Amino acid sequence: MGFFDSIKKATGLGLNAEEHYTRAWEKSVLLGAAKYGEAVALFQAAAAKADEAGDPALAQRARANAHLYGFVATGKAEHLVKLREQLDGLEQIEQVGSRNEAISAADLAAELDARLTEAAATGVSERDHAARVKAHGAAASAFKRIFANPLLTYRYHSPDQHKESAQSRYFLHEGLAAWHAANVAAGRDPDAASGELSRAMQHFNQAGDESWSQRTNGWSVKLKKRRTCWVCHREFQGEDLHFETVSAEVTPYALAVIAHLGQDVHSLDPAQQQAVLCAPCASVVRGLADIIAQRRTEELRSEMNVKFGQMVEAITDLQGAVRTLASRISSLESVAHRH
Repeated sequence: MGFFDSIKKATGLGLNAEEHYTRAWEKSVLLGAAKYGEAVALFQAAAAKADEAGDPALAQRARANAHLYGFVATGKAEHLVKLREQLDGLEQIEQVGSRNEAISAADLAAELDARLTEAAATGVSERDHAARVKAHGAAASAFKRIFANPLLTYRYHSPDQHKESAQSRYFLHEGLAAWHAANVAAGRDPDAASGELSRAMQHFNQAGDESWSQRTNGWSVKLKKRRTCWVCHREFQGEDLHFETVSAEVTPYALAVIAHLGQDVHSLDPAQQQAVLCAPCASVVRGLADIIAQRRTEELRSEMNVKFGQMVEAITDLQGAVRTLASRISSLESVAHRH
């Protein structure tokens, strides 16, 4: 390579579109992952030069690579959106880190479609369970279309451990859809919610997600529990949802009384000093407690205001006494100085 060729390679001046494209690889990607961030501007420059030369195919490929490496370097979703726009019409695109190996542009586009659908799902409020059912269902459907494909972008940036296969993400979202469906059903039918949790558990196990499996199992166990309320003597299903345990003074005698009456002895726990309250009764108790607490707070506030007023009055009296004493001392000092 001659001197002027070296200058052109170093500065980019005087290069044609193809040479700009090659320069982007040589000055960034092929130097290693630490240089991927620099590839964005270099590929964008190559795209601009290709536009000037009337080579739309090269311009499109250069822009696709600019956003591909922009995402790999930063993890910013905006690059994925722009990369997806550039993939339509391309048959292949170079594999990350390699000029000679290529991947299917259609496969990458399908993964990005699924990934963007997934991102939309995570943007839905965790408390909007009905909307989450639909959103995770849509994500599952998107990953199902590429079920057998290895994942291409998740190996660089992933929100969780499922970064190898579309199959894993499909089962994850199926599980999350069932989890939120259980939340929808739990308020009206704990048995139906338990069925959804069983389905969620199956999908989480297929995804190999131990954390979600354990969480689902824990909730399933609680949801199947039944206890009789100590206050209203009605049986409710679903611990921490339709009934709860609260602190109470439980004596052996109290337990003996309900046993003698043939009532549910599990409504009291002498070992933990707890009693079972259904959600309606617990809400009534808390409501009454809030009213009592508010009244007591107002009483204390009134007492403190009275005491504060008395304190201010006492301080004012003391300040007057101090001023009187100070005046007398000053008068005495004046007399003393004259003698």
